[in-house]
Amino acid sequence: MGVVAFITMNLAGRMYNRVGPRPLAMSGLAVLALTTFLWSVVDEHTSIAAIMVLVGGRGLALGLFSQTEQA
Repeated sequence: MGVVAFITMNLAGRMYNRVGPRPLAMSGLAVLALTTFLWSVVDEHTSIAAIMVLVGGRGLALGLFSQTEQA
């Protein structure tokens, strides 16, 4: 999650001046809502790959939602 968030924060920071904060934050919140819902259906039969995708999705959401402005 940390690696995905790091990469996403850098990319979102570069996009900040072009698109503004609202589309980035709203996209991040949408991904966060989706991954939160999907975490509710995880059980002992959920594959490791699916859990890794969910963790990566949370990192993506964090990176979009908490982007920093690039000058």
